[in-house]
Amino acid sequence: PKYTALENFIKNLPTRFEKLTEYELLRNGRNRIVRCRVDGYGLVIKSYGNPSFINSIVYSTLRQSKAMRAYYNAMRLLQLGINTPEPVASVEVRGYGRLASSYFVSLDSGYTPLPAKAPYCSKDFCQMLDSLASFIIRLHDLGIIHNDLNPSNILYRRDESNGGYEFQIVDNNRMRFKSRLTLQDRF
Repeated sequence: PKYTALENFIKNLPTRFEKLTEYELLRNGRNRIVRCRVDGYGLVIKSYGNPSFINSIVYSTLRQSKAMRAYYNAMRLLQLGINTPEPVASVEVRGYGRLASSYFVSLDSGYTPLPAKAPYCSKDFCQMLDSLASFIIRLHDLGIIHNDLNPSNILYRRDESNGGYEFQIVDNNRMRFKSRLTLQDRF
């Protein structure tokens, strides 16, 4: 309901996605991720690659699609007080009783992916690493296991009010939630 202005765009996303003309390509591999503006909203759209024949059946009968899991996991993270880009929609396209394709749409938070390679250890970078370690400990204390925690799935920005760092988790479709993590779960 919060994004009724985007309803027409979301309903037609499967046909519009490939026809987007003004966008920034963030990733183009097995999945395609773009950043764009629609009706005044900054959006990030992830198009999940077409599932294999077996997975198309599994995602239609036994398990939620990756897009749907990303949407619900983002909602759960926000409920737990963990920062993630705000989910807008999950779209699934089905044909012949099977999942054909799926999309996850979130607001563009403006955060930046962590660098893949660490620069020299400046005071600022060491402070960011300390903040990141505290963030990951907080995830684990809340029983959250990301299952694909790597620099490209953690976004950050500097908090100018206190000079610290804020982090967001993305690509959360493989995430698990437990009531309590063992020491082995944390590794």
